[in-house]
Parts: sequence; structure tokens; C-alpha cells
Amino acid sequence: MNEYSLYIKMLGSFAVKNGDKTLMLTRNRESIMLHLLQYLLYNYGSRLSTMKLADAIYEDKEIDNPVKAIQVLITRLRQALLDAGLPPQEYIQFTGGMYGWNTQVPCRIDAYEYEEAVKQARIPGQPPERRLELYNRAVELYDGDFLPDLSGHSWATVVAAYYSNLFFEIIEEASQILSSQGNYTDIHRLCSKGLGIYPAEERLHIIKIGCLIKENRLREALAAYHSITELLLNEWGVGPTGPLQELYREITARYEGAPLPLNKVRHELAEETNRDGAYYSPLASFLDSYHRC
Repeated sequence: MNEYSLYIKMLGSFAVKNGDKTLMLTRNRESIMLHLLQYLLYNYGSRLSTMKLADAIYEDKEIDNPVKAIQVLITRLRQALLDAGLPPQEYIQFTGGMYGWNTQVPCRIDAYEYEEAVKQARIPGQPPERRLELYNRAVELYDGDFLPDLSGHSWATVVAAYYSNLFFEIIEEASQILSSQGNYTDIHRLCSKGLGIYPAEERLHIIKIGCLIKENRLREALAAYHSITELLLNEWGVGPTGPLQELYREITARYEGAPLPLNKVRHELAEETNRDGAYYSPLASFLDSYHRC
């Protein structure tokens, strides 16, 4: 058995690590050879035909002899792995007319560990604390989109969409457990991690604002609401969705039901006078103003 193991990072960026050493496989991060390596590693444990590899790597490109092209790439890749400092080994096997990564080479793949943590957390009957532990592990592993350098390739785009949606789901599910425990600090921590990667993701803003409302941090909730609505307007030209509008109504309803000292009222009524451009009013606020006129 080998005395080394490889760690494969695919979430947020791509890297192959042998112990503490990150392998420099190629200077061109967008090279076809590196793409082939990424595809083989993602399909760890599978055997792939030459044509399947060619379809994934070349997609709609016109290649005179895709079988020969893949064979040449495999040869180059095998040598590149050795040149990068890996011990002599048959890393890419060819058996029965099929290629595959040698599963005798120990590998840890962050994408697989991420998905497995979520699967384990969702096992029926799993205790809440164990679910939270696994969800936290998954969130810790997720550093961003799956293989972002391959965002223009069909197979990677599909996987990236699946993993990012899974990321939002586990933050939602973990937040529900934490909310039932009154643990709002950890909800904010999860949201901060998510919004650091996806600052415009509405689902994460909804969780954050809802948490602030439950903590009765209404001013911060209102500021967070205005932040995401302005972002949606500026970036996408759209207004707040139904769930965001519901949160806004809840904030304003709580404000109306809570007596405020005079200095607080003055502060809340204060407006910036140096802001240029169009003024955006949320629908709930506009209708309220209209009916009061």
C-alpha cells in the first residue's frame, strides 16, 4: 500500500496536494490536460470510455480524431503527474478499453466529503446535534463554486449548480435547528460564510433578516432588507420578492407595535440629503404611504 495520500480540492478552486505540498501540474490553469485530470478525479471509482472523455473535454469542438487526441492527452498527463513530484505509479489505468483513476492511490476529494456529510446529516432519525455537526462540516468544506475554471463546460456547470443549491439548503436546514434552540449566533455565522461567497443570494439574506427579527434587532433587520433590495435593483433591475416583502411587513408591524423614545424616533426619521439618483420604495412602503395621503 502507498505511504502517501492525495487531497483533491475542487470547491472554490482546484488543487492537488500530496501531504503539505501542493503539486504544480501546469502553468496554464485552463489547459485541456488539466481539464482531463479534473474530470477523471471527479469520476473517481468509475471507468470511462475514450468517447465519453472526448465528449466531456472537447464538447462541441471539431476534433479530427478524438480517440487519438485523448490518448495523447493521457500520455502527457501521466508524465505531468510524475514531473510534479508524485512517486512512480500508474495513476491513470486503462482496462477493457476504459480509462479511470487508480483507486489504489488513496485520495480524499473535498466535493465527495461535502456531499457525503450532507447525506449523513439527512439520514432519518439523525439527532439534531449530529445533524448540525455534519452540516457545519459541509459548510466548512464549501469554499465556492465547483471547479470555477470550468464554468463554461456543461458537465461542470451542472455539478456546480447542484452543489451550490445544496449549500443554500443545508444553511436553511441548519438554521431551522439553530433557531429552535435559540442559537442565533451560529445562524449569523453560517449566513456570513454564505454571503461571503454569494453576496446577492436572496435565500441567505432572508435567513439573516429573519434571524435579526427574532432577536428584535429591528433596525439592523431593516438595514439588511434595504441592502439586499438595493442590490437586487442595481444588479438585476428587480424589486424584492414575496418572502422579502413579508419580512418587511413584519419589521414595520413590530416597529408600529413598539413604543419608541423621542430620540429614537428622531434618529429613525433622519434622512441622508446627499444621495443622488432615483428613489426606490418597496411596494409595502409605497402602498402604506399612498393610503395615508
